[in-house]
Amino acid sequence: YGDTTEMRRFRQLLVNSVIATDILDRDLKVHRDKGWKKAFRKSATMDATASEEMRDLKATLVIEHLVQAAEAAHTMQSFRTYLKWSEKLFGEMYQAHHAGRADKDPAESWYAGELAFFDKFVIPLATRLRDCGIFGGARTGEEYLRMAIENRRLWASNGQNILRDMVEGFSRKIVASQEDTIMFS
Repeated sequence: YGDTTEMRRFRQLLVNSVIATDILDRDLKVHRDKGWKKAFRKSATMDATASEEMRDLKATLVIEHLVQAAEAAHTMQSFRTYLKWSEKLFGEMYQAHHAGRADKDPAESWYAGELAFFDKFVIPLATRLRDCGIFGGARTGEEYLRMAIENRRLWASNGQNILRDMVEGFSRKIVASQEDTIMFS
């Protein structure tokens, strides 16, 4: 930035980008949804006549959505990639539960939670990124949405079996770890 005004704008974008990573805050989601509707309604086109305030709002919202997409990028890639990172998160949460660091067993709600995550966050996010035109003429936005929908479909049809296998695998690791601890005590 070259002056105080640009510094304030940069700081605002940085703060908004960090706050955008909190995808579970309902108030922030409502606020973001209202802003998106205002900025990207049909009459709010991005052209030379658009107000500076509207351009700033659009830029801020697109940056926030790109940050969110980076956090959930695995859900918009191949099913194999989605499963790899989903299993890693599940494993961390499952092990934390069995070590007494988390009250809730993630296995109880993982299948339905993943479906809800796709329905309430990933697919709407991919749709917005496609529709806002951030990727220009590229089919990238369409591809992210297609992959998210396909991953949701595959999880819906295979997720319960995959979850069962994950639970069995992590349970074996926990038992083996406990046996190693006892043996070396």
